[in-house]
Amino acid sequence: MNAGATLQPRPTQRPNHQWEYLSPGDGVEVCLGDLQYAGWVDAVGDRGHLIWVIENGTAGRRLFLRGDGVTLCPI
Repeated sequence: MNAGATLQPRPTQRPNHQWEYLSPGDGVEVCLGDLQYAGWVDAVGDRGHLIWVIENGTAGRRLFLRGDGVTLCPI
């Protein structure tokens, strides 16, 4: 994914509950409580039980575990 590209959330997309099918570079909307932002999948590990997401705009990288309660929707 181009680092200068801007991702826009599409709230009508369905959440992806099968993280093992996400690939590096896939655009996602991250929702966790009041936290909501667009980003890119950086890496998926442990058969989809953990995922690294790079936030669009800040390029901050964050690790999420399946049990964290995060929702990922494709963009």
